Amino acid sequence: MKASIREALAWCCLLLLALPIGTQGAAGGSAPEDAAGRSSQPVVAPGRMGAPDAAPLVDVGSLRLRLKKGPSVVLVDVRSPEAFDRVRIPGSLNIPLHCVRTKSFLKAASLVLVNEGFPARSLAEACAGLKSDGFTAAILSGGLGGWHQAGGPLEGDLAAAGEFSRVSAQTFLGEKCFGSWVVVDVAPLRSDASRTLLPHALHVPFKGNPAAAADRVKAAVAPRIQGPLTAALIVDESGLHYDGLEKALRLAGLERVFFLTGGIEACRRYLEDLARLWLPRESRIKTVTPCPTCGESDRGGS
Repeated sequence: MKASIREALAWCCLLLLALPIGTQGAAGGSAPEDAAGRSSQPVVAPGRMGAPDAAPLVDVGSLRLRLKKGPSVVLVDVRSPEAFDRVRIPGSLNIPLHCVRTKSFLKAASLVLVNEGFPARSLAEACAGLKSDGFTAAILSGGLGGWHQAGGPLEGDLAAAGEFSRVSAQTFLGEKCFGSWVVVDVAPLRSDASRTLLPHALHVPFKGNPAAAADRVKAAVAPRIQGPLTAALIVDESGLHYDGLEKALRLAGLERVFFLTGGIEACRRYLEDLARLWLPRESRIKTVTPCPTCGESDRGGS
C-alpha cells in the first residue's frame, strides 16, 4: 500500500476516534455552541449498553450500613495495582475487572465493583457478565470520589484522593462512545481544536468568576444528566485552570463532575499518537546521523 494512502487511512482513523456520541440527539441533530442552545439527552452508541441506569448501583450510605452488618459484602477495586496501593477503601480487594469472573469463591458474596467514579460502562457490562455467571454484583455509585465526599474512610496517601475527579484523555476517548458524558468546554474562547474534537460539547466560558461560572455550568448540565452513570466532564485547552472552578462547583452542589487531565490538547496528542501507529514503519522511525565534527570528536576521544 502506498505511503500516501496509508497516511490518509491513519487520519481517517483519528477522525473516527474523535467523533463524539455524547450529547448528540438520536436523530442526529446538531449540538449547541453555548449553554443556551438546545440539546437532546445523552444517548448510547448502537450495540452497547441500554439505558444509562441499567446497571445495579449501591449508594455510599447503603453500602456503609451493609458493611457494618457483616462480611457478606466484598468491595472489589478494579483500578490498577499502583492506584490501589496509593489509596483505597479499607478491606477492599484489588482484582482486575477481567479477572473477577475467574474468582469462583466470590460467588458466595455480594460484590460491589469500585473505580474512581467516572462513568465506566465497562463496569456495567461486567455486572451483566457476572450475573450470567452466577455472581451477585453491583457498582458503587459515584465510585471512590463519591465515597470520599460522603465521608467514607480511606487508607493510604489521602492526598491522592484529589485525583479521583481527574480523567485522562485515553480514558475519556475510550468511554465517550457510550454516551456517558456531558462535556462542557469552559475556555474563555472556544478553539478550533475543541470544535473539531468535541463538536457536541457545551460552551460555558470561565472568565475569572468561579461562583458565577459554576452556576452557569450547573444550569447547563443538570437537565442533561440522565441516571447515575452519566456525569459532567469539564474541559479547557490545557487543563491548567480548573482549581477555582472545581471548588465552586462543589459548593454549588453539582455532583458527578470530572475534569479532563491535560485538556483538549491532551486529546489531540493522544489521537495523533494513535494515528501514527497506522503509518508505515519507516515514517515512525527517526534516524539521527551525527555530523562529521561530532563523529570525529567521538572517535578521537575513544
